[in-house]
Parts: sequence; C-alpha cells; structure tokens
Amino acid sequence: MQQHSQYPGIRDPGLTDSQLDLVTSFIESTEVPWALAVKYLACVDYDLAAALSRYKQCEAFLKDHGLRPRPDSTAALIHYLNVALFYIPGTCDKAGASIFVFNARYYVSDVAGQRRMIKLLTYICDKAANDEATRRNGVVLISNLQGLDRKYGVLELHRLILQLLEYCLPIRVVRMLVVNAPWWTQKLSAMWKPGVCENGTLSTEMSICNDLSEHIDPSQIPRELGGSLSYKWREFVADQLETEAAGHEEQLVDVDLFETEQLSPTPRSSAQAFSFAQRAEGGST
Repeated sequence: MQQHSQYPGIRDPGLTDSQLDLVTSFIESTEVPWALAVKYLACVDYDLAAALSRYKQCEAFLKDHGLRPRPDSTAALIHYLNVALFYIPGTCDKAGASIFVFNARYYVSDVAGQRRMIKLLTYICDKAANDEATRRNGVVLISNLQGLDRKYGVLELHRLILQLLEYCLPIRVVRMLVVNAPWWTQKLSAMWKPGVCENGTLSTEMSICNDLSEHIDPSQIPRELGGSLSYKWREFVADQLETEAAGHEEQLVDVDLFETEQLSPTPRSSAQAFSFAQRAEGGST
C-alpha cells in the first residue's frame, strides 16, 4: 500500500491519483484528518462538492445541538458505551452491505437521551467507515424495536436517524430493516414512509422484517436478533481504546488491499472483517 506524499504517516487504501487529489482538496477545505476525508468522499463516490456539502451539513447539525463537528474518541465516550445503543458486528448481508444495528430499547426519549444518541451514532458511523467494504457497499441498518415497539415518537426517532445517515454522516445507508415490531406490523403496511426531514426528502427503503434470514445469512446475524453470531460489545470497546491509545485511529484497515473479485457479496471471513469482528466464543452485547 502506498503512502501519500503529503501525509507520510497515513497509508493510502488503494486510491487512484485523482481520488488522492480530491482527498487533498477536501482536507484543504475542511482541515479534517486524512481518514475522515476519505470516508466523506467514499460515501458519495468521490464527488467533492457532495462530500463537502455533507460535511458542512453535519458540522451545522452538530453545532446546533452543542456538539463537536468531529467524532469523539472512545475514551471520551466511555461513560456512554456501557450499552450497545448502536453496534457493528463486522458482518454483511447477502448483497455485501455491512450490518449496522440500532438497539432502540436503550434509547431514552429526553434531551439528554437524544444528545447521547447523536454522539454515539456519529461515533459508530466513523468506526464503521474504517472498513473499505463498508465504504464501498454501504450499510443495512437493523432497527431492533424490542422493548420500544409502541412507544410514542418511534417514527420521529427513525426520521432523525435517517436524516443523519442520508445527509450528514460519512456513511451510505442502503436500507433499514425494522425487527421485533409486532404492533407496527399490524398497524402499518410492510413499508414505512419516513417522509421528509429538515434537510430534504428521505429516500432510504424502510421495511418491517419478520425474518432477517431472508436478507442475511444466519451466521452473519447476532444471536440477539435470531442468528448464530457471537458478538462481544465490551471487546469492541476495549479494542477501540487500545487502537486509539496506540495512535492508529487514523489508519484504514488492510481489507483495502483485497482485489474487487475477492470482495464478493458473501459472508466475510475473519481476514476480511473489521479488526473488531466476531469472536469465536462468548455472549452477545
């Protein structure tokens, strides 16, 4: 893997010369770290204007909520990370999109709870975008409504999450699958229509799903969602603390080196998954 001449401490994830030029231009306009520039550009197919617009909208949104425009470190968020409000098990669906889980039962619907949710969504999107396959294939968001199914404001909460994913954060959401939602299944059609948000129209396909195995191999689904994947949230947090303490948080993972044909939309092996992917033993979150 090459090293960028202007940023010798950072490895290039197989980018073309023109893409590297766009990364440099993005950094000059925003003064963000190299890796964050790659993430914003990758989620919009290296359209510089779109990436800059996305970053500026994110900056404005977070500023309006009294938050920093860049993701906090794991250490700074450690008091929020006692539960897995959002998590990324390091697996993918049958189309190759990375799995991204929202555990709605941990959401608290007050001002402090919303602020916590925004901080953690910003954080976990940044971690997810470290992976080249995620930057290329996007994410499928699984919203687990267990314990929150009939709570007032559920649709508004999802509208806010989609607003951030579609207009602000450096990630591309392919679709949202809503699970453990019997009341919504009875009251609504199979497809939710989140409508519009402050930034514009929301276009993500948002469906009630009664069987995740229709879209995802069971081996790629965490146990709490009916699959066979053993995932340890605490080990993910520990890995991130160790990585950041070693000063490697700005490096993108080695999966970037793989050839395109090797990254087919099949379940990822341990070599292809994130450094914090599934463990061989243990419980779930």
